[in-house]
Amino acid sequence: MWSLDAVGHGDAALINLEVIGDAYDWVDNGRDLSNFMLHHLPTPAATYPLHLPFLPSDLPLHSSPIPPSTFPPITPHRSRTLVGMGHSLGGTALTFTASLLPTIFHSILLFDPILKPPNDPAAKLTERSLYMASGAMARRSQWGSREEAWTMLKANKGFFGKWDEEVLWKYVDEAMFETDDGQWALKMPPLLEAAAFLDPFRRSSSFLTSRLRNLSLHTRVHIYWAGEVPRIPPHFQPELLALSGQCRVNTDETVAGAGHMVAQDRPSEVGTSVAMKLGELLREAKL
Repeated sequence: MWSLDAVGHGDAALINLEVIGDAYDWVDNGRDLSNFMLHHLPTPAATYPLHLPFLPSDLPLHSSPIPPSTFPPITPHRSRTLVGMGHSLGGTALTFTASLLPTIFHSILLFDPILKPPNDPAAKLTERSLYMASGAMARRSQWGSREEAWTMLKANKGFFGKWDEEVLWKYVDEAMFETDDGQWALKMPPLLEAAAFLDPFRRSSSFLTSRLRNLSLHTRVHIYWAGEVPRIPPHFQPELLALSGQCRVNTDETVAGAGHMVAQDRPSEVGTSVAMKLGELLREAKL
């Protein structure tokens, strides 16, 4: 299993902080994932290095989609049957890569992905993006200790307080780092988080939604919707699923009691469902 930090997130934020700038384009995450799949995914081996080596900066990547009518069947990529999983921003990145490289993924699982409803008013989307960006700028980003960070986040009943406690500890350990003066700080700076919120509701999200039509006929798509206040309005969910309707299999389910952070809110339920879905998909792949 390979888990990637998007630019500006997690350890990638620490590595890129001096060069990343203050603009954010969600399409770049799709290009990064595509480059990883093409050039960086190791061939199967008994063991892997903890950190993969850096690649040359001049690797080519052709970004024009292939017409759906010419898609060949899905083929194992580097001797693997690959299933992609992406939540929110990760779901949009995965949509980009699966449409750009149509023979790589056997299946994709999208968790409450941020895909813009085509007919939503631009003013409404701008208002929402500004609200999210201002919230990111206002949020606290440093605490006196690991324990203080967990305790104060747990007290936020509207968001972090809803998360499974073990998952919240994982967030504190993986999304934060200890500063030189002993503080516990977010790896992703609030300014960069705000910049990330400003882009998808204007251009990238609409663009990535349209790319659902470019998915391979042979790709299986399964979408998990948040049961509480999903980012994709319920009235748009059937339309979104229809956009990927050319795929041979496209299904969905709603995670009851979960907000947008579906896996953090309901990890056991989501984990069980994903395990069952993976078993179903991989059994099918062997037929």
